[in-house]
Amino acid sequence: MDWTKFAEGRRPTRWDLDEVTRAHPVVILHVSGHYALVNSRALEDRGLGDDATDPPGGSLERDESGRPTGLLLDAATNLVLQSSVDIGGHGPNIHTAIETEALVSMLDEGSRRYLAAGLTTICDPQVTSRELTAYREARARGVLRIRTVAMPLSHELDELLAIGLVGPFGDDWLRIGGMKFYTDGAITGGTAVFSQPMGSRGQYAGTLYHEPADLAALLRRAATAGWQLAIHTMGDRAMGYMLDGVEAADAASPAPGGDNRHRIEHCTWPTADQLRRIARLGMVPVTQPGSIVELGDIWLDHLGDRIQRATPHREMLELGIRPAISSDAFVQSYRPLDTIAAAMQRVTPSGVHVGADQEMTVEEALAAHTINAARAIHMDDRIGSIEPGKLADLAILDGDLLGASADEVRRLPVWMTVLGGQTAA
Repeated sequence: MDWTKFAEGRRPTRWDLDEVTRAHPVVILHVSGHYALVNSRALEDRGLGDDATDPPGGSLERDESGRPTGLLLDAATNLVLQSSVDIGGHGPNIHTAIETEALVSMLDEGSRRYLAAGLTTICDPQVTSRELTAYREARARGVLRIRTVAMPLSHELDELLAIGLVGPFGDDWLRIGGMKFYTDGAITGGTAVFSQPMGSRGQYAGTLYHEPADLAALLRRAATAGWQLAIHTMGDRAMGYMLDGVEAADAASPAPGGDNRHRIEHCTWPTADQLRRIARLGMVPVTQPGSIVELGDIWLDHLGDRIQRATPHREMLELGIRPAISSDAFVQSYRPLDTIAAAMQRVTPSGVHVGADQEMTVEEALAAHTINAARAIHMDDRIGSIEPGKLADLAILDGDLLGASADEVRRLPVWMTVLGGQTAA
């Protein structure tokens, strides 16, 4: 669901769904994964009346009379989704109940498509026991066809520490990498946390998954144990809380040589001062330029002029920061050429050109999607560039990538994908 594409240009409510049916529960996920729309029957089946309370890390949107509108934000989606894993208030629960056999089949088909698009390695940034079981089974059957780095979600920290497990752990095909945390929600869902709330009337205050002191304590425990931190953070207010927590964790347990490479997932709207802190801490912004190209009209509605500085790649590069660019699939296209083109040309679906001064050159975007991305998962010693001693992962294109415009980059055919020196697609 993307409500900005509706003719009325407004958020739908449960009463809209009720016009279709009240006999059956209806649950529709937003394209961001950060909220769900349900009808009245779904609320009734879960015992969510007008007096329902907001859970930690989420909220129920309400109308002027205080009645739930049917929109459940961030961790509140847990109240209605049929999830296979209870992640509490540690993130949006996208872990719906699916049999392992079906997940393995999806990995088989998905990895074939990834290879055809020129992908050789993915990083799954929210892995629970459900996904890890499926990844291991797919690997055992030989149908996990691309290199995969799994990042456990922070609700698993206690359990993993109890058995002494800290990433990186695994091999070059399937490994556990950093640990995923959430600071705030999403711009697309209206739940990122800014110092000036989103929306034309400042109506979107956003969601914090943890109180700042609780987030700092969580990050410190993980970093002290040796985990690379990977922290979803979008708004500038949330960015400040996150950076405070990382600085405290870094002071308590500095990485050898100062090279912790803690990641900021999205890193969408850091202030200039926050970018300097990010550079000083040696953090890696892992950004998704496709958000503007595919969802930018929602961002325009929510951010207004602030969209001009959203994902400030040029400012990052000028400070010596080495951002990685990624797809955030399934939210955006997983095709690497789409991601590279989006970093080169920031145009929303309706054709509005935003933040041209933050665009990357094709060489910068290519580096961000290869060697910088490999560095972000601590694998730049074996993938990310074509050098003697590395694993010979590469994609061969039918055309001149370095001489192509953004529109031409999107249309370049992928002729062959090579993995470990062997033709894979």
